[in-house]
Amino acid sequence: MTHDTSFHHEPSRINDPVNQLIAEITQRLMDGHSVSLCASAECQVRIIPEIVRQLHMRGAYVTRVDVSAADSVDEFSSALIQSASETRSVPSVPESVHLEPHPEDGLVDPIELLEYAVMVPEFVAEQDERRMVVVLEELHELERLGGDELLKRLRAWFQRHVYTTYLLVSSQADRMKPLISQRQQAFYRFAVMLEWPHR
Repeated sequence: MTHDTSFHHEPSRINDPVNQLIAEITQRLMDGHSVSLCASAECQVRIIPEIVRQLHMRGAYVTRVDVSAADSVDEFSSALIQSASETRSVPSVPESVHLEPHPEDGLVDPIELLEYAVMVPEFVAEQDERRMVVVLEELHELERLGGDELLKRLRAWFQRHVYTTYLLVSSQADRMKPLISQRQQAFYRFAVMLEWPHR
């Protein structure tokens, strides 16, 4: 499937609702506000590359992770680190994060690895004084990886960031919307909820 990149080539579509949505999302992210969006997989293929393109044009770094592709918290962490590292060279691990091998299995503690992964985009952006946007596709899949505890940890870390904003995307509105709109949920009011335009 090829990406639709026609938005910026057709001035007559400047008032198109999808283009207006792209412009609003891009502006909010650049202004430091995280955004959530429910859209089908087909619509995501259409809209996300254009949002990324516009963010790049405005000087932002973009880190993009498909949560549904991860089978564990470790895989999610690794994907986040890899995507962030592709924006530029990743800075050294801060002294506050000690990635010590687990005494039993010789692996890095998953929570410490996750904390480091979440901090990498902010470190990169702060070092260069640039806006960083982290796009998390199929956000609702985080529940599958670690339940409410994982969501609470991520929210606590995310909200400390100054240079990093988040675009939280899901193709399943019935799972996504409660995460943002219900008071008892970890991501309550973390992001502005936007809707795919109905024609």
